[in-house]
Amino acid sequence: DLNLVDLPKIIDSLNDQVIPNGQIFSLKEKIQEHNITYHEEIIDFVASLLYSVVLQTNYEIIERHSQQKIPNYLEAGIEAKVDMNSEKDFKFKNINDTPSILKVSLKDNALLVELYSVPNKVKGKYQVLEKEQVTPRTIYRYSTSMDVGEEELVQEGVPGLKVSVYRTVSDKKGPYESQELVSTDYYPPTH
Repeated sequence: DLNLVDLPKIIDSLNDQVIPNGQIFSLKEKIQEHNITYHEEIIDFVASLLYSVVLQTNYEIIERHSQQKIPNYLEAGIEAKVDMNSEKDFKFKNINDTPSILKVSLKDNALLVELYSVPNKVKGKYQVLEKEQVTPRTIYRYSTSMDVGEEELVQEGVPGLKVSVYRTVSDKKGPYESQELVSTDYYPPTH
């Protein structure tokens, strides 16, 4: 469960941000500009939702890090990690000819993240493909406190996952469509 105490301050710092054409947007910088106290989980939550929105555009994703665990609010490969105490950030670049406006708000108890711009002929969509389950290993430990042949299950194994996220960008004014590999993420198993 997320600690949502900091969410209104984060929403205020991000809402109505203008992202000029050709400019890089850094989530970490915007939060630092407003001196917001924060919980790491809520920053990751906002970064993940923003990432899922940017994946539906043609914007260039400059930097994105995986949380290396699958959150309960998005599918594997769509989450993002921002660490305010290290180099981990979420950055993207507006590569269109016009500026865009970032809108962040609470609507019906849900966080709404939107990017507004002049309508253009480009449409983006993403898919999580190549899902590969990673089988956990069984680790045996021997103990002198147990009898020969006696077994005790200390922890049940949980499979891991490896996924690849692809983005398809279509240009409506021509038959142009491109697909790019955006990321490959690994969520380790619990052995």
